[in-house]
Amino acid sequence: MEHEPVRYPELSPQLRDRSLMGMLRLFGPGAIIASVTIGSGETVFASRGGAVFGYSLFWCFLVGSALKGLQVYTGARFITLTGRHPLRSWMELPGPRGWFVLFVSVMTIVWMPFWVGGGLPKMLGEFTNWVVGFPDPDNASDFIFFGRLWGTFFILVAVAFTWIQSYGFLERVQTVLVGLLLLCMVMAAAVSNPDFVALLGGTLIPTEPRYDGWVLERYAEFRGRNPWVEMVTYLGAVGGGTQDYLGYLGMLREKAWGMLGSRREGPIESSRQNLKRGLAWLRAPRTDVTVSLPASSSSLSVSPSWAPPSSIPGRRSPAGSTC
Repeated sequence: MEHEPVRYPELSPQLRDRSLMGMLRLFGPGAIIASVTIGSGETVFASRGGAVFGYSLFWCFLVGSALKGLQVYTGARFITLTGRHPLRSWMELPGPRGWFVLFVSVMTIVWMPFWVGGGLPKMLGEFTNWVVGFPDPDNASDFIFFGRLWGTFFILVAVAFTWIQSYGFLERVQTVLVGLLLLCMVMAAAVSNPDFVALLGGTLIPTEPRYDGWVLERYAEFRGRNPWVEMVTYLGAVGGGTQDYLGYLGMLREKAWGMLGSRREGPIESSRQNLKRGLAWLRAPRTDVTVSLPASSSSLSVSPSWAPPSSIPGRRSPAGSTC
């Protein structure tokens, strides 16, 4: 009895519902991963890329987002069909046992604190300074000091929410946040009056990265910076890190899709009816990833809308900062 083949559970009512509301009911973990990945990469680096390169790199951002979406879906597909987290499968790769899992874990543990504890709060703090209009950007020391205070505040709020929230609460809150972010981004894209011909060309025709002329004239630091290095920096910042995507797969246990709902492990029954039911379960992660991918990618649509700083009335860059 212990070795009896495992069958996929019956499809959930939400999965049988083919309406738009049924699709939205499946959307949950994707809201979390979308809100996590719509961060500094999309709102800061993508906008910076639009200012520095214009529309010419739009294809690069979209391809990067699509590849990360494919990466997330393949992991979600695997855990839905097998009930096993991909990390367990990676433990079986050729070579010393668990070497790849150890490599990914060490890299994440080493680099994530630098980003979460350094770069991200610093950007949020300085951005908040700009929004509230205090202190004067020309006063570099005060600008940096208050930016760090805001960054520390955001870290404390994030830690507090992490301790008190449940998964259900997190999913509901992040769904609302994603909706607000999308609304703001669509409004920003609408008022920026984009050049749709240049937008279409930058999307369909891959081109070599080249700085716009005003960038080299106004900012000397770009003259010695290879455009390819600048572009690769954006691709590393847009989207989430390993901790985001692996965490997303762990969240699927809460949804109990496919084999995750059987609470059993073992060989999967190979009957045609059972395999058909297993493939039908894939509609859940496919819908979740499909809805969340445009949500996290749509922020890139506003990236070319930034004008050169010289054309923005009343805006000055703080001492020592780049565009």
